[in-house]
Amino acid sequence: MKIAAILKISFISIFLLPFSLFAQKQGQALIDSLLKELPKLKEDTNKVNLLNAISFGSNSINPDEGIKYGQQALELATKLKWKAGIANADNRLGVNYWRRSDDAKALEYYAAALKIFVDMDYKIGVAKVTINMGSIYSSQSNYPDALKYYFNALKMIEETGHKDMVAATTGNIGRIYENQGDYPLALEYYFKALKIHEELGDKYGAAANIGNIGNVYARQSDYPRALEYFFKALKMDKEIGNKVDAASFTGNIGNVYVRQSDYSSALQYFFRALKMEEEIGDKGGEAATTMCIGDDYTQQKNYIMAIAYGKKALQMSEEIGDKWAAVYALAGIGEAYLSLAQDSAQSGKETLLGLQAGIPDPVIPTGKATRLHLAIDYLQRGLDSAKKINVLNVMKNCYQGLGEAYKINHDYKKALESYQNYTAIKDSFFSKENKTKITNLEHQRELDLKENQIKLLEQQYKVTDLKAQKEKLIRRIMTGGTIMLIILATLMAMYFVRKQQHEKQVASERINTLLKDQELRSVSDMLDAQEGERQRIASDLHDRLGSMLSTVKLYFNSVEEQIDVMKEQNRNQYHKATSLLDEACDEVRKISHDLVSGELVKFGLVPALNQLKETIENTGKLKMQVLAFGMEKRLEGNVEISLYRVVQELMNNILKHSKADNVTIQLNKVEDNLNIVVEDNGVGFDVAAARLKDGIGLKNLETRIDKLNGSILIDSGKGKGATTIINIPV
Repeated sequence: MKIAAILKISFISIFLLPFSLFAQKQGQALIDSLLKELPKLKEDTNKVNLLNAISFGSNSINPDEGIKYGQQALELATKLKWKAGIANADNRLGVNYWRRSDDAKALEYYAAALKIFVDMDYKIGVAKVTINMGSIYSSQSNYPDALKYYFNALKMIEETGHKDMVAATTGNIGRIYENQGDYPLALEYYFKALKIHEELGDKYGAAANIGNIGNVYARQSDYPRALEYFFKALKMDKEIGNKVDAASFTGNIGNVYVRQSDYSSALQYFFRALKMEEEIGDKGGEAATTMCIGDDYTQQKNYIMAIAYGKKALQMSEEIGDKWAAVYALAGIGEAYLSLAQDSAQSGKETLLGLQAGIPDPVIPTGKATRLHLAIDYLQRGLDSAKKINVLNVMKNCYQGLGEAYKINHDYKKALESYQNYTAIKDSFFSKENKTKITNLEHQRELDLKENQIKLLEQQYKVTDLKAQKEKLIRRIMTGGTIMLIILATLMAMYFVRKQQHEKQVASERINTLLKDQELRSVSDMLDAQEGERQRIASDLHDRLGSMLSTVKLYFNSVEEQIDVMKEQNRNQYHKATSLLDEACDEVRKISHDLVSGELVKFGLVPALNQLKETIENTGKLKMQVLAFGMEKRLEGNVEISLYRVVQELMNNILKHSKADNVTIQLNKVEDNLNIVVEDNGVGFDVAAARLKDGIGLKNLETRIDKLNGSILIDSGKGKGATTIINIPV
């Protein structure tokens, strides 16, 4: 069962796999809680978002359910004519069809999502779908096309500054090179990804890449370093509570011991991994680990136990509908039967061990011909299943095993045909054409990088040329005598003066940066205070001073009735006072109006958010993107003010806690509903824990939204950024 260990190799593949929360027992519980909220929602964009979330969360648990809710999201988004919702639904459906091993259908939905995101000029959406398409080609062992999509996605996300996506895509490229056997390049990309994850403080991503590095060393038979990295990754995953990856790396450690022929230690770690997977309900992991146990027995030439565990793994894979695991199990059982047919020394006495271990159908038939027939049967079943989902490495091994079985059975025609197919697939893995395509892609990537380097070198050359001219001038000055020495001393003095000025300027810039940070931290409180003060002053001007001026005007009017009896001088003074009084009344009304309006009420919500974007981006701490759809008409004044305060509070939280470097704000107005989505790429947080802390920030947000009869949903997890979805009837 030499191919079983392949299933236990861990790797990063973003946007195809759900958050680790879904991969554990809590996954179904969370989906159930979302389903309870579904009937409460109106047929609006908020319901589309919730359906898409359920569809995405279901892909690793029940892809058929994921497709069902993805279709509902697509139908509702189409009815609402909401492009972003349609594209997201198409992307989620692609993920679920890929989970069902229907690559053609998955690519069809990805293409639909890609077209919409391109039309919207939404680069992040384009990049996510491009990565998903690359992962399909990677699973098909079509490495040139996979690399093409990954490199295209990497170029886009590097421009947008999403470092977490850069890290994940870089790790995916490393996996391609690892599968191609180009281990130096694989390590180069894995270490690049690891560095970015560490800079972001993403322990989940860092642990996964450390495990990937261990895989490469294991493939190179550098077992001490492989174990070093696997144990390091295992320790990190236990610290952060990532039980799924911890179980996987425990199995990887067992595989290293198998390769070192330390079968006892290997079994010890395999059974540890199996126990961990049983505790968290990871059925796919249980099936893979069970196959690894069978592989261990194969290496010990205990083929009877290998077959027994292989059948158990096959049964588990079929129960959960995991076609990939079932393919590997079928091929592994066939290989074990073939080995058993060649080893006449083994009888059926080990059957009792299988029964004691709870292995289903542990009875192993005797007789070389029968065992050979079973080997051909399982290998053919494995080959047929592998063809359906295009798993080339399993097809290769099945053809090799069938060739050997037919040869033993003296069916040389079929043996030759099987060996020819085996050779063709084997050559395709490392063909000159494939290597040329991959090399060309890598060269193109290097050319893109070199273009930027050339620009930098040109600038450096100019600087170097200026330095050379300066040195030449200094040499001439030194030979010029005393006068030149004086000039040189003067130049040096000027240099030190400029240096001091530069240091003062740097210090001043640091102070300004700190002041800007402080200004951003207090901007919400300041604006609230200003708004209240404006209201109070406006009210005083209008109600108190305005009333007093009006009363004075009445007195003047009563005097006007007797103006004919006044002298000319008094009459002129009266008219002048009346004129000044009118101007004062007009000025009071103007000041009162200006104070109540403010910038937000003058220009509207979208311009105010763009002004906030400019203010924050000027600090250099992060980039913002404000996308507005259907916001041509203004909202009511109190609604715009409240929504601005909500977004402002979210931005304050992001600046204080998230460590994000990119934020996207989307406003989507469809008929009588306004949907606002605020998404950051920061470290994320535990929403449930934040609510238990009884924090004022979340309460203030919910209070403001409740006053507008709206709803707010926060989706976040540690190391996964945060997405806040707000729906308001307008």
